[in-house]
Amino acid sequence: MKIAGIIAEYNPFHAGHAYHILQTSKSYGADAVICLMSGHFVQRGEAAIYDKWTRAQAAVTGGADLVLELPFFYAAQSAEGFAQGAVSILNALHCVSLLSFGTETHDLDSLRDIAGILAEESPAFSMEIKERLSEGVSYPAARAAALKACFPAIEPAVYSSPNNILAIEYMKALAGQNSAIKPVNIVRLGNRYADSTLSEQYSSATAVRRELLSNGMENLNDSDIPAVVRPLYSGDPLPPEAVFPYLLFCLRSMEIGQMRQIYEVSEGLEYKLQKAACQAGSYAEFIEMVKSKRYTQTRIQRILLYCLLHLTKEKAQELKAQSPYARVLAVKKERLGLLGEIKAHSSIPVVTKASEFPGTPLFDLDIKASDIYALLHKKIAPARRDFTQKFLVI
Repeated sequence: MKIAGIIAEYNPFHAGHAYHILQTSKSYGADAVICLMSGHFVQRGEAAIYDKWTRAQAAVTGGADLVLELPFFYAAQSAEGFAQGAVSILNALHCVSLLSFGTETHDLDSLRDIAGILAEESPAFSMEIKERLSEGVSYPAARAAALKACFPAIEPAVYSSPNNILAIEYMKALAGQNSAIKPVNIVRLGNRYADSTLSEQYSSATAVRRELLSNGMENLNDSDIPAVVRPLYSGDPLPPEAVFPYLLFCLRSMEIGQMRQIYEVSEGLEYKLQKAACQAGSYAEFIEMVKSKRYTQTRIQRILLYCLLHLTKEKAQELKAQSPYARVLAVKKERLGLLGEIKAHSSIPVVTKASEFPGTPLFDLDIKASDIYALLHKKIAPARRDFTQKFLVI
């Protein structure tokens, strides 16, 4: 059986995602598609608009055969950490043949070449990055500038557009882990990844989220969200600012020394966080007070999640050394046999019942993230749902 893996957030699952799954099967002959999906928090450092079970159900309803959860520690990392963690899980299943991802370019070879450049990081390239960082810019901006300086023949859009950035990181991770999984791409259709307005065909997740939060389903049609998925989004979508009061409580309860120990807090950032926690009146104002050229909005949002979950530098090092696991969220009824296929080959635990899993620091962090997410809705959800919610058979 040829199994394709897709790494995704599905925040929320929309028509473009359904197209990606369909084309992965049609274009590359995949017999089954496994989606490795972020849980309750996503790579931008925000709470997902719908809970992980709703989004997993939407993915299976929209064409996926099986949805696994990407642990919080990987899901809330930079593009590099996100890709490294996700690829390590798919690689450890030992039954995934393809890794399919969306790109803004047809030229997969150029993306592969850039991945090789980044993996090798020659002395000249490293020096360029250091010089850019010394100017106070963010690491992604420094890396893009270094690529432009060292490899002027490469079109900047190839390594700077969001989907291509992740594609490069996926291929870098595959190479670094000596994976036998073959990378394949599906060229993105419709509007750009970060476009905030709806398109006539395949609107971006950013646009769909914005519309759901502003007007619900009123202006969304089947070209935005597949008809079979739309009923799943009947609940209130969760806005990013829902986390703000809990962040304020957390930060105002921390001593400056405790804040300094939080993962990725450095260069005196703790003082800006403390000041903003005392003065900001909204989530947007807080971010505006803290962000800079070096600390982008998404990086700040991830750091705030680390504060909320008390994820320290020491704990992060411990988590990096942990072996991952594969948590099953949802499966297509006629593909239940996939679970047996995975369990027969996987070198990591395949978790179908949280109550029967002995747990690891990685898993404990997922439980903590779920319990915090349960507090963010107008109607507070019960705690420990991970132990009562069975994986979904659709």
